[in-house]
Amino acid sequence: MRGDLMSNIELVERMGLNSVKYEKVDPRMSGDILRMSVAEMDYQVCPQVRDALIKRIETGFLGYGRPYPSLYQVIADWYNTHYQMTLNPNHFITTPSVNVAVALSILATTKPKDKIILHTPVYMPLAKAITENDREWVKSPLKLVDTHYEVDFELLGEQMKDASAILLCSPHNPTGMVFSKEDLVKIVEMSRANHVQIISDEIHADWTYCPFTSVQTLDENAIVILSASKTFNLQSFQTSFTHIEQMDIRQKFQKILDGFQYKALNSLAYLAIETAYIHGDEWLKKHKGYTFNNMLLIKNQLQKSNVKVIENDSLFMMWLDFSNIYTDVAQLEEALIEVNLAVNTSTMFAESRPMIRINVATDTQTVMEAVRRISHMPKVMYEVD
Repeated sequence: MRGDLMSNIELVERMGLNSVKYEKVDPRMSGDILRMSVAEMDYQVCPQVRDALIKRIETGFLGYGRPYPSLYQVIADWYNTHYQMTLNPNHFITTPSVNVAVALSILATTKPKDKIILHTPVYMPLAKAITENDREWVKSPLKLVDTHYEVDFELLGEQMKDASAILLCSPHNPTGMVFSKEDLVKIVEMSRANHVQIISDEIHADWTYCPFTSVQTLDENAIVILSASKTFNLQSFQTSFTHIEQMDIRQKFQKILDGFQYKALNSLAYLAIETAYIHGDEWLKKHKGYTFNNMLLIKNQLQKSNVKVIENDSLFMMWLDFSNIYTDVAQLEEALIEVNLAVNTSTMFAESRPMIRINVATDTQTVMEAVRRISHMPKVMYEVD
């Protein structure tokens, strides 16, 4: 196990554990590869979660399980405490993952060939949930204004006129933009005026560094998809919770889910998630603070360079713009290969501008090494302190 002893941050050595982040990299890279791509943290999980799982496994029981009666109330309490969301515990539906929940929401609220609005850049599984279910993806590009993104409301207003739904990624992945309350009010008003269903993926809500407003607090008819996966580094449990206030939509959603004969999660997932929501607040605060300092480090270093750091108020990843340096993503990828820096490039997010998403939820030593490697990329001009 490695980590930052000064900050009491523990990391997990993931090599040899069949980790996608560490063992699935660009085959053109070799040797000393710095792995800062997939959206999971290098941090050790919350100790109470780890201990609860160990204790359960030691019983030898790995059979069928069901959620504790308190689970949905615990989830509702978490979001009420942190974001003033009023969620009815009886209106949650357990779903295998956020991506599956998005697809089910689309199937429950729209028809084949319907138009669904989704902002770009975009986490591509959200787009595929639209197109691979025979709906039309209406691309609504966010406007990049200097170093921050904004919603193009003039364009969105036109797109709303013949759309059936809008799919929000809130907070936004990969840009790190947090929709302001004022922006969400506009989106809700436009949606109501045009009878457009709002579906909101809020998996990154707990990794915000400014006030976060859930669209559910402004529109009780919005479908809101929540998960502990990003919050507590529990991605392998592939679990989400979809809150649907409208009974007719909730029943239709459940019927579609039942058609896949999906009945329950495994018992370890229920245990891990409830334990995390009950005991994980201090763990989250500590690791958010550490990660935020890593972000400040990169921002301070790259201020001296021709790399543009996009302002982000959320995520444990950063969105960096290399368009002042490289003409296209292919050039950027060649430069990354040269320095063995494994990150996600913008082609993965339907963005033609040469940009990267880099994961900084790791030890500060690794972040400094990433800065050093960026400084050695061809045509990047700056010196590391």
